[in-house]
Amino acid sequence: MLSSTFSLFALVCSGVLALATTNDAAGEDMLANVNEPLLLEDPFDPPNCADRVYETEVVGDGSPTKWTYWEKVSGEHFCGDGDCTIGEGQAWSWSVSFSVSGPINRWISGGFSVSAGHEKTEYVECSAQPHESVCVWFGKWHEEYTVQDIDYPVESGCGGVVRGSEQRVTSPMSGDMGEISWCGRNEQCDGDSEWAIDWYGS
Repeated sequence: MLSSTFSLFALVCSGVLALATTNDAAGEDMLANVNEPLLLEDPFDPPNCADRVYETEVVGDGSPTKWTYWEKVSGEHFCGDGDCTIGEGQAWSWSVSFSVSGPINRWISGGFSVSAGHEKTEYVECSAQPHESVCVWFGKWHEEYTVQDIDYPVESGCGGVVRGSEQRVTSPMSGDMGEISWCGRNEQCDGDSEWAIDWYGS
């Protein structure tokens, strides 16, 4: 009887000791977690305002103006004492590109039927009478319109849109729209290029 009681007492003590050891280990883990730094996002971390978007946009309706650009693609040929013809079997080639009154971020069409550049190759013959000069001109319709640079931050909280100064862009019409071939004679062959208001022949 005494032996059984002693055995039961020893068993209870052993269980209490094991429980205490387990609780001590858990407590040490909790203390270790408390000592670790908490990695939380700083709600007051300022946004990155260095990253910005740079664009170009049309101003209003663009205030468009129509132009025809002329360029002499041949030299000026003098006929002498007889009739003469230039361009027989010859392909005349030229190219035009947009122009702008000041610096812009990028070229835009502004919603018009224009392109940044245009190339043309065409067989054209021009004739003249004795003692006349003769030449070949190519023409191309253009549209002039107003644009403006803008830039704004990628992230919010960095301010609003910044607008640059207004500029005028002049661009050739797309495709073969407004292509002109023209024979000049005598004083019509003066000069090398010319801008004329409105679209010639429209």
